[in-house]
Amino acid sequence: MLDIDQLERLARKHGYVLVPMPKLRRLRWQQCAEFLRSMLARGSQPAKSVYRHAMKAGFSASLVRQTKKKIGILSRYYGRPGKHGYWMWELPEDDTEKR
Repeated sequence: MLDIDQLERLARKHGYVLVPMPKLRRLRWQQCAEFLRSMLARGSQPAKSVYRHAMKAGFSASLVRQTKKKIGILSRYYGRPGKHGYWMWELPEDDTEKR
């Protein structure tokens, strides 16, 4: 098994940079937040469509859910309880005014 020094030398040799996991997670979260804000800047979107586009952009469903919660995206259900309906996501009003 490689120790951290060996791993860093190996990474540098092949042109890679090791990034600490918390920093990498924060960067990924910021990218996802930017993606969701840009997608919802046009107005409310069906949740299924948002997930589909996020997956194509390389974001996991769990990251999308966590980011949605952190930036305060609103979810609204359209349809009757127990019947077929759909969820729409939209940015909170104060977020849309900033853009």
